[in-house]
Amino acid sequence: MNPTPGPWHRAGHRTIAAGTGPNAVTICEIFSGGVGIEQADQNEALIELAPEMLTILRQITAEIDKGAVSLPYPTWGKLIEVLSKAPRGAGS
Repeated sequence: MNPTPGPWHRAGHRTIAAGTGPNAVTICEIFSGGVGIEQADQNEALIELAPEMLTILRQITAEIDKGAVSLPYPTWGKLIEVLSKAPRGAGS
């Protein structure tokens, strides 16, 4: 099963959704209990951007594979490690 495709957007009080109107799907709700309102708001902003960040990271790795961009090996290794954890169908 693939994750819900992006883009994702804020759809109300700490709710992240994909789609609009009758096609809207709630991705998650962020609660502030324990972490506080400011941190919950920051978590919401980060989650909203997840599909776009994954897409751009995949584009960067493609450019590196082509030799157009280089990264220090430890950074490249960490990028590959993180991307390997993402579901194949994820991203916008």
